[in-house]
Amino acid sequence: MATNAITESVTVPTEFHSLKKLGIKANFPEILPVDELEGEIGRSFELLRRISTAVTQAVAQNTFPLILSGNCMASVGAACGLKIKDLGFIYFDAHDDLDSPDVNENCYFDEMGLCPSLLCVERTGKP
Repeated sequence: MATNAITESVTVPTEFHSLKKLGIKANFPEILPVDELEGEIGRSFELLRRISTAVTQAVAQNTFPLILSGNCMASVGAACGLKIKDLGFIYFDAHDDLDSPDVNENCYFDEMGLCPSLLCVERTGKP
């Protein structure tokens, strides 16, 4: 179920059309579904890779990468794509997404959205 939420959130550009109606110049890189990959973990990581690539390309084109997603894991792809040493987030959500695999009893990936980024910094001292 979580993977479907990720897929829908990055392929349905409803918000994009709203921005265009307001006269805001925006590009919408289509991130295609990853149904061909097996399992939630495989699909999730491929989507994160694709989000990261889209963010990196937006920055390279000197545009602002605005990610509107219905799944918290998109923040990991965004963080990787930005490649910024001292990264900060403006994060609007009902929960903190800081669960780690050792405390997440229901194994729901979406509750671990920010944890991979923090673990990377904690273990290596680098983002």
